[in-house]
Amino acid sequence: MTALNHAIQLRKLALNGEELIDRQFHKTELEEKIYITAKMQEKQNISIEMKRTTSNFPIQLPKNSNQIPNINITEGKGLLLQAKINNILTDEIFYTPATSGYLINPGHQSNITIPPGAMVTPMTTSPNDDASRFSMVKKNKNTSDLLNILKILNEKIVDIELLFAANSPILNARLEDDSIIPIALLGNGLQTILSITMVIITTPNGVVLLDEFESAIHYSKLADIWKSIAYIAKKYNTQIFAATHSLENIKYCANAMNEINFEDFQFIRLQLKKDSHIVVQYNANELNDAFFSKMEIR
Repeated sequence: MTALNHAIQLRKLALNGEELIDRQFHKTELEEKIYITAKMQEKQNISIEMKRTTSNFPIQLPKNSNQIPNINITEGKGLLLQAKINNILTDEIFYTPATSGYLINPGHQSNITIPPGAMVTPMTTSPNDDASRFSMVKKNKNTSDLLNILKILNEKIVDIELLFAANSPILNARLEDDSIIPIALLGNGLQTILSITMVIITTPNGVVLLDEFESAIHYSKLADIWKSIAYIAKKYNTQIFAATHSLENIKYCANAMNEINFEDFQFIRLQLKKDSHIVVQYNANELNDAFFSKMEIR
């Protein structure tokens, strides 16, 4: 899997290059470098540095460029990410803004394979992207996994169908009474979970980033949603990173992981200590103990 193919898997944002970078990083002043560092038990110091750059990036397209429709490189700055081990450069990647999202182009590369990745945020909902992913789910006969999680939110759904209106793709739910209703009319929660599930299914052996999806989900459904996400992620060997500020969401997730004895779960908290941040990790049992002791874990 090449770095460019990795980029194609990312959720697409129809924004110009400068606005794309500003929205993704909340207008952080990226003329200043952003550092992430870690010390490993093997006496290795790992650092990741990100900064804006005006360099001209080498755009590497596969031989069959028809796989990448509507590529339109925008003018303006890009991002440069460098990874180092013991201060020795191991990987360097240019993030080039395009009207369809980011293109990720390798500079210096080690022999590390970049897994396919995708990101789901409230800003990245795209009817065209959802339609494309649904087609992949349908083609690979994985719709049963999709329906099982949707039924948590609406048990009357019996099937999902892709129809077109005014030349635009629209995903629809077929209900028990044989009526067909656009997914968008069944609530933001259902639409969000549909997008998340399709992204996980279509990113096997990869990484999916979820950003505060719970705001559209009724609290009574969160535990079952987390159980289903864990099941699907394990089935398709997809690693999930979910960011949240919701204490309620964290509690339901921890309870769900305990109920199904899901061992591949870690809660990671970034804690400010003096002038730096430290990483605090909990498994599901430790997280529930922290709740019982009324510790602040956010």
